Amino acid sequence: MNWFAFGFWQFAFQFILTAASFSMFSGTEEAMLYDTLKELKREEEMTHFNGRMSGTKHIFKIFIPAIGAFVAKDLLESQFRILIGVNILVGLIAFYFVARLVEPRHVKSVEKLEKGIFKDSLNAIKADSFLIRAALNSSLVFIVNFITWRLYQPILVNYGVSVLWIGIFYILMQGAIFTNYWYLGYLEKRFGSAWIINGSLVGIILSFLALIFLHTVWILYIAMMLVMILDTLRAPVFSHGINKRIPSHSRATTLSNLNVIRGFLNVPILLITAWLSTDSSQSVFIFCLIISVAVLIALPMRERELKNVTIGVE
Repeated sequence: MNWFAFGFWQFAFQFILTAASFSMFSGTEEAMLYDTLKELKREEEMTHFNGRMSGTKHIFKIFIPAIGAFVAKDLLESQFRILIGVNILVGLIAFYFVARLVEPRHVKSVEKLEKGIFKDSLNAIKADSFLIRAALNSSLVFIVNFITWRLYQPILVNYGVSVLWIGIFYILMQGAIFTNYWYLGYLEKRFGSAWIINGSLVGIILSFLALIFLHTVWILYIAMMLVMILDTLRAPVFSHGINKRIPSHSRATTLSNLNVIRGFLNVPILLITAWLSTDSSQSVFIFCLIISVAVLIALPMRERELKNVTIGVE
Protein backbone atom coordinates (compact mmCIF):
# COMPACT_ATOMS: atom_id res chain seq x y z
CA MET A 1 0.00 0.00 0.00
CA ASN A 2 2.82 2.43 0.82
CA TRP A 3 4.42 1.71 -2.55
CA PHE A 4 1.27 2.46 -4.58
CA ALA A 5 -0.57 4.95 -2.34
CA PHE A 6 -0.98 8.45 -3.78
CA GLY A 7 -3.59 10.14 -1.55
CA PHE A 8 -5.16 10.39 1.88
CA TRP A 9 -7.57 7.47 1.60
CA GLN A 10 -4.91 5.09 0.31
CA PHE A 11 -2.68 5.94 3.27
CA ALA A 12 -5.66 5.70 5.62
CA PHE A 13 -6.33 2.17 4.36
CA GLN A 14 -2.64 1.34 4.87
CA PHE A 15 -2.95 2.45 8.51
CA ILE A 16 -6.02 0.22 8.90
CA LEU A 17 -3.97 -2.74 7.65
CA THR A 18 -1.18 -1.80 10.08
CA ALA A 19 -3.67 -1.65 12.95
CA ALA A 20 -5.02 -5.07 11.96
CA SER A 21 -1.45 -6.38 11.98
CA PHE A 22 -0.85 -5.10 15.51
CA SER A 23 -4.16 -6.64 16.60
CA MET A 24 -3.12 -10.04 15.25
CA PHE A 25 0.17 -9.84 17.15
CA SER A 26 -1.68 -8.75 20.29
CA GLY A 27 -1.23 -11.47 22.90
CA THR A 28 0.20 -14.08 20.56
CA GLU A 29 3.90 -13.24 21.04
CA GLU A 30 3.60 -13.21 24.82
CA ALA A 31 1.54 -16.40 24.87
CA MET A 32 3.97 -18.28 22.65
CA LEU A 33 6.96 -17.16 24.71
CA TYR A 34 5.36 -18.03 28.04
CA ASP A 35 4.06 -21.42 26.87
CA THR A 36 7.50 -22.24 25.45
CA LEU A 37 9.15 -21.37 28.76
CA LYS A 38 6.46 -23.34 30.58
CA GLU A 39 7.24 -26.41 28.48
CA LEU A 40 10.92 -25.95 29.41
CA LYS A 41 10.01 -25.47 33.12
CA ARG A 42 11.47 -21.95 32.99
CA GLU A 43 8.33 -19.80 33.16
CA GLU A 44 9.74 -17.90 36.17
CA GLU A 45 12.24 -16.37 33.73
CA MET A 46 9.46 -14.77 31.64
CA THR A 47 10.44 -11.20 32.52
CA HIS A 48 14.07 -11.86 31.60
CA PHE A 49 13.31 -13.38 28.18
CA ASN A 50 10.44 -11.02 27.39
CA GLY A 51 12.70 -8.09 28.23
CA ARG A 52 15.48 -9.43 26.00
CA MET A 53 12.99 -10.02 23.16
CA SER A 54 11.61 -6.47 23.48
CA GLY A 55 15.08 -4.99 23.89
CA THR A 56 16.31 -6.59 20.69
CA LYS A 57 13.72 -4.60 18.74
CA HIS A 58 15.07 -1.36 20.17
CA ILE A 59 18.66 -2.06 19.11
CA PHE A 60 17.66 -1.20 15.55
CA LYS A 61 15.66 1.85 16.62
CA ILE A 62 18.85 3.39 17.97
CA PHE A 63 20.47 3.83 14.55
CA ILE A 64 18.03 2.86 11.77
CA PRO A 65 16.02 6.16 11.85
CA ALA A 66 19.27 8.11 11.36
CA ILE A 67 20.04 6.02 8.26
CA GLY A 68 16.49 6.56 6.99
CA ALA A 69 16.79 10.32 7.50
CA PHE A 70 20.05 10.31 5.54
CA VAL A 71 18.55 8.31 2.65
CA ALA A 72 15.46 10.57 2.42
CA LYS A 73 17.33 13.81 3.15
CA ASP A 74 15.84 15.56 0.08
CA LEU A 75 12.29 14.20 0.64
CA LEU A 76 12.21 12.88 -2.94
CA GLU A 77 9.76 10.15 -4.00
CA SER A 78 12.62 8.00 -5.27
CA GLN A 79 14.31 8.20 -1.86
CA PHE A 80 11.14 7.15 -0.05
CA ARG A 81 10.73 4.25 -2.46
CA ILE A 82 14.16 3.01 -1.38
CA LEU A 83 13.00 3.02 2.25
CA ILE A 84 9.70 1.33 1.39
CA GLY A 85 11.59 -1.29 -0.61
CA VAL A 86 13.85 -2.00 2.35
CA ASN A 87 10.77 -2.36 4.57
CA ILE A 88 9.25 -4.88 2.14
CA LEU A 89 12.50 -6.86 2.03
CA VAL A 90 12.96 -7.08 5.80
CA GLY A 91 9.26 -7.92 6.13
CA LEU A 92 9.79 -10.93 3.86
CA ILE A 93 12.84 -11.95 5.89
CA ALA A 94 10.80 -11.68 9.09
CA PHE A 95 8.05 -13.81 7.53
CA TYR A 96 10.65 -16.50 6.80
CA PHE A 97 11.64 -16.63 10.48
CA VAL A 98 8.01 -16.58 11.65
CA ALA A 99 7.27 -19.58 9.42
CA ARG A 100 10.03 -21.52 11.19
CA LEU A 101 8.64 -20.98 14.72
CA VAL A 102 7.38 -24.11 16.47
CA GLU A 103 4.30 -24.22 18.71
CA PRO A 104 4.87 -25.41 22.30
CA ARG A 105 3.63 -28.99 22.62
CA HIS A 106 1.07 -28.52 25.37
CA VAL A 107 -0.95 -25.93 23.44
CA LYS A 108 -1.81 -28.44 20.69
CA SER A 109 -5.08 -29.09 22.58
CA VAL A 110 -6.20 -25.71 21.22
CA GLU A 111 -7.24 -27.43 17.99
CA LYS A 112 -9.89 -29.37 19.91
CA LEU A 113 -11.07 -26.40 21.97
CA GLU A 114 -11.26 -23.65 19.34
CA LYS A 115 -14.99 -23.04 19.71
CA GLY A 116 -14.74 -22.54 23.47
CA ILE A 117 -11.56 -20.47 23.65
CA PHE A 118 -13.19 -17.04 23.44
CA LYS A 119 -15.74 -17.90 26.12
CA ASP A 120 -13.02 -19.42 28.31
CA SER A 121 -10.93 -16.28 27.97
CA LEU A 122 -13.83 -14.09 29.12
CA ASN A 123 -14.50 -16.44 32.04
CA ALA A 124 -10.82 -16.26 33.05
CA ILE A 125 -10.96 -12.46 33.07
CA LYS A 126 -14.27 -12.43 34.95
CA ALA A 127 -12.98 -14.87 37.58
CA ASP A 128 -9.84 -12.89 38.41
CA SER A 129 -10.26 -9.18 39.13
CA PHE A 130 -6.47 -8.76 39.12
CA LEU A 131 -6.41 -9.19 35.34
CA ILE A 132 -8.72 -6.22 34.80
CA ARG A 133 -6.88 -4.05 37.32
CA ALA A 134 -3.50 -4.91 35.80
CA ALA A 135 -4.77 -4.26 32.26
CA LEU A 136 -6.23 -0.89 33.30
CA ASN A 137 -3.02 0.10 35.12
CA SER A 138 -0.81 -0.89 32.21
CA SER A 139 -3.08 0.59 29.51
CA LEU A 140 -3.69 3.97 31.15
CA VAL A 141 0.01 4.60 31.79
CA PHE A 142 0.87 3.40 28.28
CA ILE A 143 -1.60 5.93 26.81
CA VAL A 144 -0.03 8.69 28.91
CA ASN A 145 3.36 7.65 27.53
CA PHE A 146 1.95 7.62 23.98
CA ILE A 147 0.61 11.17 24.42
CA THR A 148 4.04 12.34 25.58
CA TRP A 149 5.68 10.61 22.60
CA ARG A 150 3.34 12.45 20.22
CA LEU A 151 4.09 15.82 21.84
CA TYR A 152 7.81 15.81 22.50
CA GLN A 153 8.95 16.88 19.02
CA PRO A 154 6.66 19.94 18.55
CA ILE A 155 7.26 21.06 22.14
CA LEU A 156 11.03 20.86 21.82
CA VAL A 157 10.89 22.64 18.45
CA ASN A 158 8.79 25.43 20.02
CA TYR A 159 11.48 25.84 22.68
CA GLY A 160 14.12 26.25 19.99
CA VAL A 161 15.74 22.80 20.26
CA SER A 162 17.56 21.97 17.03
CA VAL A 163 16.77 18.97 14.84
CA LEU A 164 20.18 17.55 15.80
CA TRP A 165 19.28 17.54 19.50
CA ILE A 166 15.87 16.05 18.77
CA GLY A 167 17.71 13.26 16.92
CA ILE A 168 20.02 12.84 19.93
CA PHE A 169 16.90 12.70 22.14
CA TYR A 170 15.59 9.76 20.10
CA ILE A 171 18.92 7.93 20.14
CA LEU A 172 19.36 8.40 23.92
CA MET A 173 15.78 7.32 24.58
CA GLN A 174 16.03 4.15 22.49
CA GLY A 175 19.42 3.30 23.99
CA ALA A 176 18.02 3.66 27.52
CA ILE A 177 14.95 1.58 26.62
CA PHE A 178 17.18 -1.17 25.22
CA THR A 179 19.25 -1.15 28.43
CA ASN A 180 16.08 -1.30 30.55
CA TYR A 181 14.78 -4.33 28.70
CA TRP A 182 18.13 -6.12 28.63
CA TYR A 183 18.61 -5.98 32.41
CA LEU A 184 14.96 -6.09 33.47
CA GLY A 185 15.16 -9.70 34.64
CA TYR A 186 17.97 -8.75 37.02
CA LEU A 187 16.06 -5.69 38.27
CA GLU A 188 12.97 -7.80 38.97
CA LYS A 189 14.99 -10.28 41.03
CA ARG A 190 16.77 -7.47 42.88
CA PHE A 191 13.83 -5.16 43.65
CA GLY A 192 10.65 -7.13 42.98
CA SER A 193 7.86 -6.75 40.42
CA ALA A 194 5.61 -4.37 42.37
CA TRP A 195 8.54 -2.04 43.12
CA ILE A 196 9.31 -1.74 39.40
CA ILE A 197 5.69 -1.09 38.39
CA ASN A 198 4.78 1.32 41.18
CA GLY A 199 8.23 2.94 41.40
CA SER A 200 8.36 3.66 37.67
CA LEU A 201 4.89 5.25 37.91
CA VAL A 202 6.09 7.50 40.75
CA GLY A 203 8.97 8.54 38.49
CA ILE A 204 6.51 9.32 35.68
CA ILE A 205 4.40 11.44 38.06
CA LEU A 206 7.47 13.41 39.17
CA SER A 207 8.40 13.93 35.51
CA PHE A 208 4.95 15.38 34.76
CA LEU A 209 5.25 17.71 37.76
CA ALA A 210 8.53 18.94 36.28
CA LEU A 211 6.88 19.42 32.87
CA ILE A 212 4.06 21.45 34.44
CA PHE A 213 6.01 23.66 36.85
CA LEU A 214 9.55 23.87 35.44
CA HIS A 215 9.90 25.43 32.02
CA THR A 216 13.65 25.26 31.48
CA VAL A 217 14.21 23.65 28.10
CA TRP A 218 16.66 20.98 29.29
CA ILE A 219 14.40 20.00 32.18
CA LEU A 220 11.58 19.50 29.66
CA TYR A 221 14.01 17.56 27.46
CA ILE A 222 14.96 15.17 30.28
CA ALA A 223 11.47 14.92 31.85
CA MET A 224 9.75 13.87 28.60
CA MET A 225 12.49 11.35 27.95
CA LEU A 226 12.04 9.90 31.46
CA VAL A 227 8.28 9.42 30.95
CA MET A 228 8.91 7.30 27.86
CA ILE A 229 11.85 5.39 29.35
CA LEU A 230 10.20 4.55 32.67
CA ASP A 231 7.02 3.21 31.05
CA THR A 232 9.00 0.56 29.17
CA LEU A 233 10.06 -1.01 32.49
CA ARG A 234 6.47 -1.99 33.20
CA ALA A 235 5.18 -4.04 30.25
CA PRO A 236 7.36 -7.20 30.60
CA VAL A 237 6.79 -7.28 34.38
CA PHE A 238 3.03 -7.01 33.90
CA SER A 239 3.27 -9.72 31.24
CA HIS A 240 4.94 -12.13 33.66
CA GLY A 241 2.36 -11.51 36.40
CA ILE A 242 -0.62 -11.77 34.06
CA ASN A 243 0.53 -14.89 32.20
CA LYS A 244 0.89 -16.81 35.47
CA ARG A 245 -2.84 -16.44 36.03
CA ILE A 246 -4.13 -17.54 32.60
CA PRO A 247 -4.71 -21.15 31.44
CA SER A 248 -2.47 -22.09 28.52
CA HIS A 249 -5.19 -23.16 26.10
CA SER A 250 -6.80 -19.69 26.09
CA ARG A 251 -3.70 -17.62 26.81
CA ALA A 252 -3.36 -15.75 23.50
CA THR A 253 -7.08 -14.98 23.29
CA THR A 254 -7.26 -13.81 26.90
CA LEU A 255 -4.25 -11.52 26.42
CA SER A 256 -5.81 -10.13 23.24
CA ASN A 257 -9.12 -9.47 25.02
CA LEU A 258 -7.27 -7.67 27.81
CA ASN A 259 -5.52 -5.54 25.20
CA VAL A 260 -8.93 -4.53 23.84
CA ILE A 261 -9.28 -2.46 27.02
CA ARG A 262 -6.48 -0.21 25.74
CA GLY A 263 -8.33 0.27 22.46
CA PHE A 264 -11.51 1.36 24.25
CA LEU A 265 -9.61 3.73 26.54
CA ASN A 266 -7.69 5.25 23.62
CA VAL A 267 -10.78 6.79 22.04
CA PRO A 268 -12.07 9.05 24.86
CA ILE A 269 -8.64 9.85 26.33
CA LEU A 270 -7.06 10.83 23.01
CA LEU A 271 -10.13 12.86 22.04
CA ILE A 272 -9.89 14.77 25.33
CA THR A 273 -6.16 15.20 24.77
CA ALA A 274 -6.76 16.61 21.27
CA TRP A 275 -9.24 19.10 22.69
CA LEU A 276 -6.89 20.12 25.51
CA SER A 277 -3.98 20.52 23.10
CA THR A 278 -5.85 23.39 21.42
CA ASP A 279 -5.33 25.29 24.69
CA SER A 280 -1.73 24.41 25.61
CA SER A 281 0.65 21.53 26.20
CA GLN A 282 0.44 22.34 29.92
CA SER A 283 -3.22 21.36 29.94
CA VAL A 284 -2.32 18.04 28.34
CA PHE A 285 0.41 17.34 30.90
CA ILE A 286 -1.96 18.19 33.77
CA PHE A 287 -4.45 15.71 32.31
CA CYS A 288 -1.70 13.08 32.06
CA LEU A 289 -0.65 13.80 35.66
CA ILE A 290 -4.23 13.32 36.90
CA ILE A 291 -4.47 9.96 35.10
CA SER A 292 -1.11 8.81 36.49
CA VAL A 293 -1.94 9.77 40.08
CA ALA A 294 -5.38 8.12 39.79
CA VAL A 295 -3.74 4.89 38.61
CA LEU A 296 -1.22 4.91 41.49
CA ILE A 297 -3.96 5.45 44.08
CA ALA A 298 -6.79 3.34 42.65
CA LEU A 299 -4.86 0.55 40.91
CA PRO A 300 -1.67 -0.16 42.89
CA MET A 301 0.10 -3.45 42.20
CA ARG A 302 1.11 -5.74 45.06
CA GLU A 303 4.00 -8.19 45.06
CA ARG A 304 1.92 -11.18 46.15
CA GLU A 305 -0.49 -10.62 43.25
CA LEU A 306 2.32 -10.46 40.71
CA LYS A 307 4.57 -13.25 41.96
CA ASN A 308 2.95 -15.72 44.31
CA VAL A 309 -0.21 -16.86 42.52
CA THR A 310 -0.21 -19.36 39.65
CA ILE A 311 -3.72 -20.00 38.35
CA GLY A 312 -2.96 -21.08 34.81
CA VAL A 313 -1.84 -24.63 35.68
CA GLU A 314 -2.82 -27.52 33.43
